[in-house]
Amino acid sequence: MRWLATLVLLAGALAGCGEAEDHAEVACSISGQTRFAAAFLEGPEFTPEEFAAATQEGPVLAAFFLGGAGEPENHHYMASEGFTVVSEGLVLAYQNGIPFADFSIEDGGVHGWGGCRPNLVDGDLVAYRWVPLPPVDRDATAVGIGVEGGGCVVAGKTDIVTEVVSIEVTESDDRVEIIAWTRDIGDYEMCAGVGVQIDAVAELSAPLGDRVLVDAGTVPPMVVAPQP
Repeated sequence: MRWLATLVLLAGALAGCGEAEDHAEVACSISGQTRFAAAFLEGPEFTPEEFAAATQEGPVLAAFFLGGAGEPENHHYMASEGFTVVSEGLVLAYQNGIPFADFSIEDGGVHGWGGCRPNLVDGDLVAYRWVPLPPVDRDATAVGIGVEGGGCVVAGKTDIVTEVVSIEVTESDDRVEIIAWTRDIGDYEMCAGVGVQIDAVAELSAPLGDRVLVDAGTVPPMVVAPQP
């Protein structure tokens, strides 16, 4: 069952916000895990060949994904156009200059890996993805959005474990950039997780008009409602 929580959050237009370089950190998922500095968004440090020859991590990944236990699931490794060693034990893989996978290494072996969908983080706040709620009224100064969130099924009921803290809006002549800042709430050691949609409202200083709506919490920012 998909549950909806309705929140109305009033946020003024905040000039100069929403760009990745304005935020110190980025995460690979909306869980806020696998964080790295926004500077690593500038592209890979090594080509695949350089990574294999010039780093300690290169041969470890190659041995695991080429002929090793990870070969049946080596899609992310094989599709990588370059790599960056973020820290001891953490490697980012890139496509089109953007991180799209991460690999963790412990005790000389591959500990885990997965896809990376970069989004902004700020302390305990995480920018969750959102979609405009239909119908979009372009004559209005308020835009309804549905924010991705999480729920926890306990004793037959679903508790929402994502709180929308604020809606950050940056406006220009041709676009409206929105960041939905959230944090995790609740303390559940174990439960069945489900996706939920949390409804919120972004307040604009002028009618939306022909401007595009942009989710500026993703990296890179993503147009979610083009010009009509």
